Amino acid sequence: MNNTRIQRWADAATHGDREAFGQLYDLYIKEIYRFVYYKTHQKETAADITADIFVKALHKIDTFDAMKGSFRTWLYTIARSAVIDHYRTKNMMYLSRMPGISQM
Repeated sequence: MNNTRIQRWADAATHGDREAFGQLYDLYIKEIYRFVYYKTHQKETAADITADIFVKALHKIDTFDAMKGSFRTWLYTIARSAVIDHYRTKNMMYLSRMPGISQM
């Protein structure tokens, strides 16, 4: 894919163009899903986290700054954080079920 086209879509998306964001979604959905699946090894979990990543990206698109890096890098930063949050939550749930852990 042409970087200029991706940059145009990202710029348009930051200005509220949902169609441009849709183009970015179509371009990156499979790649981000594969990344998340590689980290989780669970199809349903990967699908849920991937959906959350794109919802967050849509809501935070105005924070994307092309001067700081590419859209792909920005999206992967969100994806990495989402996977970390998933495991952090999963570990907290596990620990909360262990007897005596709250007394530590």
